[in-house]
Amino acid sequence: MFNSCFRQFSIAVRAVLLVAPLTAFGLQYEYEDEPPVSSLIETASDLAVLGEQAAASQQIIILAFSTEWCEYCEALDQQVLEPMLQNGDFAGRALLRKVMVDDVSDIRTFDGRRINTTSFAIERGVSLYPTLLFVDARGRERVRRIVGITVLEFAADNIARAVQAALEASP
Repeated sequence: MFNSCFRQFSIAVRAVLLVAPLTAFGLQYEYEDEPPVSSLIETASDLAVLGEQAAASQQIIILAFSTEWCEYCEALDQQVLEPMLQNGDFAGRALLRKVMVDDVSDIRTFDGRRINTTSFAIERGVSLYPTLLFVDARGRERVRRIVGITVLEFAADNIARAVQAALEASP
């Protein structure tokens, strides 16, 4: 009898210890419901020209796939990517562009084709948001992509490490 009660108590304690941190993580995704009219993150429109710029300056390209309805995307932009841009974390190392998948606008790809953003995301195998791709001047992924976010406090460090690894992996 004692073992059965202890086992049930142990299971309940484990459940609380597993669920409580998840609830706490959810509180970390604070962002402005009405994002600023202008963002520091430029929207991707011509990846062929961007690739030429990246090649000339020996930088990598970060493509941040996002949607209007994605609150995690907005939190990542406001709390991580924009501060990294303001702090100069990408200066001389990476060019950051946002691909808004659900606005269905046209984008010029690295090989010069025109395609809508939704089809571009599908071609790239992006189906979860946010997703960050780290590509070279020709659009080839150089390191493992970052899909989603877990803890925003670690996101900047993870992105900085991915940028460094992509630079080291680029020819």
